[in-house]
Amino acid sequence: MTTAIQRFHIYLYGPEQAALRASFEEASTRLQLLPRLYFELDGSFVWSAAQGEQIEGMLYDANERLQYVDLQGQCSRESWNAVLHAIVGSSASDCIVMVIPTRSLKNLPTFEQSVWGV
Repeated sequence: MTTAIQRFHIYLYGPEQAALRASFEEASTRLQLLPRLYFELDGSFVWSAAQGEQIEGMLYDANERLQYVDLQGQCSRESWNAVLHAIVGSSASDCIVMVIPTRSLKNLPTFEQSVWGV
């Protein structure tokens, strides 16, 4: 079942707004496995997931961990899940999201519910 394409702009953090549980290298390797994803060595990427869907992002790292990821675009819930899991692996459930431009903080399930309603 395909969900509607929705627009978003967020910063993705780890638990309690700390670093994510992935390194730059781990995330970049997994991201580059997605078809039609263009990745730059500075951590910026763009993924055209399907017709009408595109996610742009920037990985920010320090001390061998991703500190946060800037993500924006428009996509279905399925495409969101693919890019999210490419970035953080299996540790996505405890991520914190800052919704831009309101700067409101949400846990990941609350953010996904507010955007895709699922």
